[in-house]
Amino acid sequence: MILDRGDVRNVAALLVAQAVAALVGVFAFTRIGRELQVRELGRFGFALSSTAFFGLLAEFGIRYAAMREIALNPGSSGAVYRHAARARWLLAGATLVFLLLVASLRPWRGERDLLMLAGLVAVTQFGSDAASWVFFGRGRVDLGAVVLVVDRLLYLVGIYVAAFTLPTAEGLVLGALGANLVRMGVSKFWMRAKFGGAGGGAWEPSLFLRMLTGGAAIGVAILVFVGYSQVSVVLMKAFSTPEELGYYAMAFGIVSVLLVIPTSLTMALFPTLAARLDQGEETRRELLDWNFRLNLTFALPLAALLFLFPDALLGAWMGVKYAPASLTLRILSVVLVLSTLSFMYRLFFFASNRYRWETALNLIGVSIMIVLGVPICRAYGGVGVAALLVTTECLIVFGKVLGTRRWLGSPPILGVFVPGVLAVAIPGCAAWLADGLRWSLRAGILAVGAGVLLVVFKVVPIELWRVAKGLLRQPGSEGAA
Repeated sequence: MILDRGDVRNVAALLVAQAVAALVGVFAFTRIGRELQVRELGRFGFALSSTAFFGLLAEFGIRYAAMREIALNPGSSGAVYRHAARARWLLAGATLVFLLLVASLRPWRGERDLLMLAGLVAVTQFGSDAASWVFFGRGRVDLGAVVLVVDRLLYLVGIYVAAFTLPTAEGLVLGALGANLVRMGVSKFWMRAKFGGAGGGAWEPSLFLRMLTGGAAIGVAILVFVGYSQVSVVLMKAFSTPEELGYYAMAFGIVSVLLVIPTSLTMALFPTLAARLDQGEETRRELLDWNFRLNLTFALPLAALLFLFPDALLGAWMGVKYAPASLTLRILSVVLVLSTLSFMYRLFFFASNRYRWETALNLIGVSIMIVLGVPICRAYGGVGVAALLVTTECLIVFGKVLGTRRWLGSPPILGVFVPGVLAVAIPGCAAWLADGLRWSLRAGILAVGAGVLLVVFKVVPIELWRVAKGLLRQPGSEGAA
């Protein structure tokens, strides 16, 4: 079996943490949706989407360079943390200057102050998550998961307080900024106590340079991806009404929150990918098979839930004022599965230092969204943009499958994807036909039925349960920090 007890421990820990993070995100999003007017929610979503690019420009792939450095030499954790932080602060300053210039352009000109506040949130985000990627690099994803849960709870406090005290886009951004500053302090204290990594230490120019250059190729690929992933919200801001932007931002935000759960599985296995992808063709294909199984086990039921019950979910979480977003949410539910697979292939690329194909495909995606998105947005609004995003994401996933066939082999379509779709479609049809029941009971039929059939159809292999059982019986200490 390609996965050992340490891998299963990491996957289980990060899955639980990301499930908590997703629940926190849903709760925070609920508070935002209920307290803010639709226009203010649209402004908030636009600000976050517009500055996400700048947040990653300030980070520029350094976390991946640092994770590789720590994986090769765990004793260097403190030094890597210090030098990575210095490199990131240098990039953060340059990024804010760049953002100030961009904020003077249309469609950002009228929201310059809000964008600068959101930019501060974006560039301080990296300072609050450093402890998690240090643990990830040391192979202790379980400890990084604990950091993630604490991190998300602090974020919830900031958003919750802001939603009640100042229910505007600016208020929420200030709440997120305050949460980031507290999270940075907690992360620095944790690193100082664990590795002595938050204090001074000798200056190593070569390590500093490796942090800057090591993440550059990944950074470019990530920046292009973020530009592609967020361009739909920017299009809605530029070429639709404030209300349409608010509805689209709500649907897009729900999908983004839930997407955290399946994508965390591949992230938990990133150290395994980096260590084993060069061990031969059979190992690579087995890793691909396992990642397909783990990701689809969660992505397919979540997507089915959004597709079948968009009206009920929006009404229960956000209130009836967001009912017009239901069709957009139903269309974007397909994006959840496609984005999960795309992210899985992305980490395969990153773990093996293959960046050009990822960058090229996302550049194509950006071009399609801009060229076709402008007329489609003007003619069909958020529904049209959502449909275009689904189509573009299909093309990108197909491109990644073609680009990796000789290296990873063909994806397990008949062995995993088709059985996984059937395992969700069968109870999904039953839930759809049981329209006389409350939607919560119908959702339960979907969840229970999909869970059982995913095991029966061997999408979730029995070997995983055997390893997990052994892990519970004999708690291991592999990879101890």
